[in-house]
Amino acid sequence: MEPDDEAALATYRSAGATDDGRFAMLTWEFGIAPGTGPPSGA
Repeated sequence: MEPDDEAALATYRSAGATDDGRFAMLTWEFGIAPGTGPPSGA
């Protein structure tokens, strides 16, 4: 996404995304349930 794409930014922000840096990295935080991540040593 281009950082000046105001329509996309508004859409992502309205869904709860936040600005994660200088380049308008909008992200959602998702939890990982215990025991469901990659195996140790992977």
